[in-house]
Amino acid sequence: MTKHADTRRARIRATLQDAIDQTTCVRLTTRDGDDVVGYCVGVGRRWCLVALAAPWPDGYAAVRLAALERIHRVEPATVERRAFERDDRWPPAALEDLDLDRTDALLAGLADRFPLVGLDLRDSEDDVFVGAPALVAEGTLMLQELGSDAQWDALSAWRLRDITRVTVQDRYLQLLADLAPPQPQQPSPFSD
Repeated sequence: MTKHADTRRARIRATLQDAIDQTTCVRLTTRDGDDVVGYCVGVGRRWCLVALAAPWPDGYAAVRLAALERIHRVEPATVERRAFERDDRWPPAALEDLDLDRTDALLAGLADRFPLVGLDLRDSEDDVFVGAPALVAEGTLMLQELGSDAQWDALSAWRLRDITRVTVQDRYLQLLADLAPPQPQQPSPFSD
């Protein structure tokens, strides 16, 4: 990593830590133009964790710091705050013991807690890939994909470095989890 990248990432972490300390609603704009709106509840070396506001509480998104283009404060955030208060989620809480420093540990921690994840990938034409993580190893995520029809698809493999955002527990993912049949048991991708 270059000195410029180190300095940029340190500034981003400081700005996000300030948002955490002040419980400020933020709009994070990523390099692919997507916005993430909510309350930052954790920041690590590589990832930040945001309690999503749509403006209601809507799960969490882990966003890769290197993918961030801009950070804006949402002023005033009265609707978002009141929605969190109404749902007894004020102040927004972090997910305990979630590693935001390493991508493999982040994905393993989310897979242990939530049945489905939504993945945004760098340079991908598709909006989001949904599924249940089957294996995280060797810089790769094996994902048992779940289609928009709530039917299980084949295993797919993704390079960890291409993942820019991981969403969990939002209303769309919860709906798919509720509608999906039991997940099929797949043989190990490493078996003979």
